[in-house]
Amino acid sequence: MEYARTIPLQIGLKVDHKGHNYKIIDHYKQQHSVVQYIIKSISSGQTKRVFRHEICDASVTSMFSRLTDATIYQFEHESSQSDDELSSATFAEGVSEPVEEPQPRLEPEQALEPEQALEPEPALEPEPPLKKPRFKEMPSREHIDMLAQARVEETTKQQTDWGVRLFRGWLTENQYSDKFEELESSILNDRLCFFYPSLQTKKGTDYSKSALVGIRAAISRHLTSPPYNRNVNLMKDNAFMTSNHVITGMIKTLKRAGKDVTVHKKPVAEGDIQRLYSSGVFNTDSPATLQNKVFWDLMLNFGRRGQEGLNSLTKSSFGKFKDDRDHTYYKMTYNEANKTHHGVDSHENRQEVRMYEKSGDENCPVASFDFYVSKLSPKCNALFQQPLLYPKPNCWYANQAMGKNKLSQMMPRISNEAGLSYRYTNHCIKATVGTGLKRAGVDDLTIMSVTGHRNIKSLESYVAGPSDAQRRALSSTLQGVVK
Repeated sequence: MEYARTIPLQIGLKVDHKGHNYKIIDHYKQQHSVVQYIIKSISSGQTKRVFRHEICDASVTSMFSRLTDATIYQFEHESSQSDDELSSATFAEGVSEPVEEPQPRLEPEQALEPEQALEPEPALEPEPPLKKPRFKEMPSREHIDMLAQARVEETTKQQTDWGVRLFRGWLTENQYSDKFEELESSILNDRLCFFYPSLQTKKGTDYSKSALVGIRAAISRHLTSPPYNRNVNLMKDNAFMTSNHVITGMIKTLKRAGKDVTVHKKPVAEGDIQRLYSSGVFNTDSPATLQNKVFWDLMLNFGRRGQEGLNSLTKSSFGKFKDDRDHTYYKMTYNEANKTHHGVDSHENRQEVRMYEKSGDENCPVASFDFYVSKLSPKCNALFQQPLLYPKPNCWYANQAMGKNKLSQMMPRISNEAGLSYRYTNHCIKATVGTGLKRAGVDDLTIMSVTGHRNIKSLESYVAGPSDAQRRALSSTLQGVVK
């Protein structure tokens, strides 16, 4: 059986069938020709299979609805018109003639099948979920630069900004461009040769050795950091040999003139340590003095430096454990990033410092820490919280963390309250650790495992010379020799 080759109506076309609106949703084909159309009611959703002559394009129906009364009368009463005459009928202005699409030619023996209800369409399988990306979204260049800058501690950033500001100020004052980042090494070296000798403090005095070295290092860090990322080293490159000779000469001149006033951190003297425990500043019966003792114990036992990381400590920063002899101790629960270690190398794995209990001792650091944590505010996660002026039985501290500046002044304040011989800083406690262990005969590598130093040379500045008692003994011995 052959079918006339006609252009089928498009799927999705709106059509009329027996006065109702439908939409073509599929074609029913035989021998690659469209025989019937599958239509779906727009109102009820019912589907049917119909022949082409049973449906009409909805746009054509709309066109017939706009015929004039005269034309409709002509169609109704002049039924004897021929097809040619019908094709020449006059339509209302703006209305096109209806065009009927050729119908499929059927064999004589084929009878038109009655409308049949379509079988229910098989349920569509749900689309598989989108595969979750294996990696994060591609970072921006700004984010990359930010991560590269994050390798540097905040205090180091401040030091870098200070050194760069000094250099820019000198360049501007001497009518040079302050955009020194792209200068050739030879020109930059020449600028530095004149810059270093021009340095002086705001009071008009010479900078110390450590300040001069710090300014040079700050400029070098600035050049090697994003967005410049220059492959230069102001301290080691041969291109900067002349400027390094200048700064070395300046340092030696300071020493010859007796102006090298570099002072290393002073360890807390033995007599002052005894006074700390006898003066009452470490009592555990009040919020402020209990906090003083916990601060001292943590700084001393863990070899912490200055104010670094104190405001970042939380209640969970230290964990309580037992060793193979069932002795209780505290240690940090994570590798802390600090100025010396950034939590990314293997050195931190060896730096497992412990604070052991002292059973039966009223100054046991573990007992003091346990008692302190039990009195902290449950609403604040910070380890160092503001002491309450009027403490409650179970809560001695406010729901507010201590500020960075207040933490930095802990040891100076304790020194004043205890009436010590010297106003010590937080950093002096770390010098006390290095000096005390060295005088006790502990080897350098073991001391470094507590203080966190990478090499013995850097440890030397934290180890003081003879104690006051040793100096008195030396003086007495020398006086005895004279006699």
